[in-house]
Amino acid sequence: MVEYGIPSHKKARASRVIMKKTVRWFSIVPVLLLVVAGCGRRDLEPLSGTVMFSGEPLRCGVIVFVTADSSGIEAAAPPTTSGIQDGQFSIPKQYGLKQGNYRVTIRGYEGFPRGTQPLGFNIFKDYDTTFEYTGQKTAEFEVPTPRRPIKLPPPGQVYIDPSSPRM
Repeated sequence: MVEYGIPSHKKARASRVIMKKTVRWFSIVPVLLLVVAGCGRRDLEPLSGTVMFSGEPLRCGVIVFVTADSSGIEAAAPPTTSGIQDGQFSIPKQYGLKQGNYRVTIRGYEGFPRGTQPLGFNIFKDYDTTFEYTGQKTAEFEVPTPRRPIKLPPPGQVYIDPSSPRM
């Protein structure tokens, strides 16, 4: 019997080929799922800690951990970031760190909004350091006081950059 110009024996063969490919595909999917599940982020550990600046807890800031090899070169992994509030930061297990070396960048802010800056102005230039994570649950970082601190306007006043063009 010929239906729509294709003989029935060819239709049956085509349908068997499609069925075989479908069965093969569905037998591969569970294996792939197991492989992907096994390659999960199970070896991540949580980390919390304190960040001090000039002997006091950093009021507001951000801490960024970037995976690095032993020479300090960044690896191809996404950075882990946490906010700092009243000197405390916390990274949960789902976003945690693997054991190894990290390049750490700490940014400190005033802690109250000014104009378009929701966290206020930077109170020091980005502080970079290295950190070896060995599975400990806590870490402490001390940002040294800069020799020449950044001068900020008093709260309530807007900072005008003298190098910016005036209207």
